[in-house]
Amino acid sequence: MLVSRNVTVSGRRTSIRLEQEMWDCMAEIARRERLSIHQIASVVAAIRQGSSLTAKLRVFIVGYFRAAATEAGHAHAGHGQSLAGLAGARPVPGKTEAPSNALHDSVRARIALLAREPAKRAVSARKRPQD
Repeated sequence: MLVSRNVTVSGRRTSIRLEQEMWDCMAEIARRERLSIHQIASVVAAIRQGSSLTAKLRVFIVGYFRAAATEAGHAHAGHGQSLAGLAGARPVPGKTEAPSNALHDSVRARIALLAREPAKRAVSARKRPQD
C-alpha cells in the first residue's frame, strides 16, 4: 500500500507516494546520516534525470543498503541458501560483488557535504521573524 507524505524538496513542498517500508528505510537512512528526509529527497532530486522523484528515491534506497551489505552479513542472514535451493539454482562463480550504483555514489558524496555543514537541519518551514 502506498503512503503519501509531504516533503520539502529544495524549498518546495511536494507530495511523495512510497510504500511504508520505503518510508521506514528513508527514516533509517536519515537517522544514520544525521539528516532529514527532506534533505535526502532534495539531494536525490538535484541529481535525478529523466525519472520521477519516487523512482529515484527507491533506487537510492536500494543502492544505499546494497552498499552496506557484506558477504558476512548475507551469510548470517542465510541468504543464498534457501532461495537458490528452492529454484534449483547453483551459485554463479565470481558473482560476489555488488555492481556499482552511480546514483547512490553521487547522492552519498552530496550527503557527506551536507553532513559537514553547520546544523541547519530540522529547521521548520515557517519563516523566522525579522529583527
